Amino acid sequence: MNMPKDPRLIALVRRLPAKILKEFCKKYSKDYGLKVYARRSELVSQILAKVPEEVLIKELYMKYEQAGNTTVHLFKLEGINVKKITDLISPRTELSEVPIIVDMMWINNTKLMIRFEYVEPILVVNEEYQLEVRNKLQVAFAIMHVLDNFVEVRTRSRNTALWIIRMLAKHMNSSYEPLRFSRDQIGSWVDWAKTLRNARFKPIRSALSTVSLTAREEYDLREIEEFEEWWKKEERVGGIYIKAEIPTGEELGFGINAEYGKIMFKTFASEEEIQYVIKKAKQILGFS
Repeated sequence: MNMPKDPRLIALVRRLPAKILKEFCKKYSKDYGLKVYARRSELVSQILAKVPEEVLIKELYMKYEQAGNTTVHLFKLEGINVKKITDLISPRTELSEVPIIVDMMWINNTKLMIRFEYVEPILVVNEEYQLEVRNKLQVAFAIMHVLDNFVEVRTRSRNTALWIIRMLAKHMNSSYEPLRFSRDQIGSWVDWAKTLRNARFKPIRSALSTVSLTAREEYDLREIEEFEEWWKKEERVGGIYIKAEIPTGEELGFGINAEYGKIMFKTFASEEEIQYVIKKAKQILGFS
């Protein structure tokens, strides 16, 4: 039995979708005697019981720890100076409701990933069926693109994202700017969406229904009468929701909040898929 001991690794495997678990079992079926066609609970149990921890870390944890139904808040941080924050790592024994840095690691020598942890009080029903407040561990990430001052903060809470970017700016004696998408930039997202297979989209905070697109390059979304009429009204665009098949063959769904410059992944997304969208966001925002 190779049951992993790290509770974070166990928690990750238990929350992965059945599709990812089956793909993993298919890849390693011969190496570790894994069944591919089984209930999700059985897939989880056999993976945790039979697969060595180092394999799970490499193949699942590193790919999917930050993945899932992720929200990414986008910022510009002037003058990133990594040396000024390397001494901010704190032991987990100091966890409180204020996010603290517990780990850092470089990605391809161009991005610094910073892991924040904190506890959040939640109301639960205890064993005696009484309401009780307990602390739940929460995790957030800041990924600093050091070559162009672009920062991703991954957390569902906007307040937490703002606290993190302000803290980083303070320790670097720098300033930050929340990034936003203009109406024209939302139009650029739409233009990009039409190049993807089986793409569908709908503006956020509008009455426009989902529109199906094709992958033909000559197909202009604005030739769709319904969309064209709506777009000409120049109504406020709160954002856009896109669901499409990306080059990896996976279907990806995500929403873009124009005002707050955040991207909300509504389907389970791997790190590769998240970066595919972030790369496009940087291009649209003029970073590359």
